[in-house]
Amino acid sequence: MGDLFSMVTINDNSDGMYSSVAQYSKLYEDDAVSGGKLGVSVSTCEDCKYIVSGCPESSGVGQAVIYRYSSASGAYEQEEVITSPSPTDGMRYGDGVAISPGFFDNTAKLAIGEPNAMQVHVYQHPDYTDPSKTFIYEATLTSPEGKLR
Repeated sequence: MGDLFSMVTINDNSDGMYSSVAQYSKLYEDDAVSGGKLGVSVSTCEDCKYIVSGCPESSGVGQAVIYRYSSASGAYEQEEVITSPSPTDGMRYGDGVAISPGFFDNTAKLAIGEPNAMQVHVYQHPDYTDPSKTFIYEATLTSPEGKLR
């Protein structure tokens, strides 16, 4: 049982057809936790060269794993792991992820959902062209009534 893990497989042969698919790459979580559910949610940013994957059950509190495409190796490599700013068991942090580039600069926005807490956490990357920089927590959006509608 200790050998269980999750992975994300990227399939694309660039022909625009759904029926014929070639495996492009597999992404593994560096410190995978059994049952962490890497790949439950996935978002890509072609401009940023990022793939973000949510792991809502990793270590009980969930996390988001960020991969960056490395032109040196020709593959995606794990760059960063983000956990909830207020980690609580069972809140499913990482159940939904979305990433997009800034409009006129090299910034990127990342939103990570935590549905059982009814929250979305927002992060910004100051310059996605600089691998030495990381995502910075900006804000938490919470349902105004604290409950689902």
